[in-house]
Amino acid sequence: MSMMDQIARALRDGDLGDQASVEVHVMGCKNLPATGSYVVAQVEKDVKQTGKVVGTNSPSFDEKLKVPVLQRRSDLLVIKVLEAPSDAGAKLDPATDRVIGKVELQVASFGRAADDTWSGTKQATVDLLDEHGQPVYRTGTRVKSQVEVKLKFLEGATKRAQVLEGQLDAVKQLQTMTDERLKGKEKEVESLRADLDRKTEDLAHIVAERNKMREELHR
Repeated sequence: MSMMDQIARALRDGDLGDQASVEVHVMGCKNLPATGSYVVAQVEKDVKQTGKVVGTNSPSFDEKLKVPVLQRRSDLLVIKVLEAPSDAGAKLDPATDRVIGKVELQVASFGRAADDTWSGTKQATVDLLDEHGQPVYRTGTRVKSQVEVKLKFLEGATKRAQVLEGQLDAVKQLQTMTDERLKGKEKEVESLRADLDRKTEDLAHIVAERNKMREELHR
């Protein structure tokens, strides 16, 4: 197996280690049953949160949250929308603030790209579910509450450097092989030219011999 093939397989299988993270770009929410909210993104015990937006049940956040990933094949990304405390001076506390709704996604479901490498992205507007797995609705309506996010799987810097080094080695190896093939082709061309020169000389001798025979026949 070539170096490039080995790198490609390692990227597909995630065998370069699990130093990675997920970037959760929280665009906003729609039709929430609350006019003050914020969003948290969680993988295992790592929790990141946006700031709060008040005065609207369809807040716009446009914030990026980066959450570490330890086990890319099995980790679960949980996105929660929580109600912000009505007291302006109160601190946000994901452990105690009321959860309006949540979304759960397997990291592997969006982390793997179409070419099977761990570099996937996903943008979606997702319905929020309550603790019983039922849709959350805007108060007094049957309009579903939603959160809009852009997800991106990010390799760790160390692992990315390893991949780039491997790719560089593969390119160097390919360059060396190409140079060797070119040298081989050059020798082959030289041999063909020499053979052509010999055949040209032979042809000249044959033409001369033929012309000589014609002259003798005409005497």
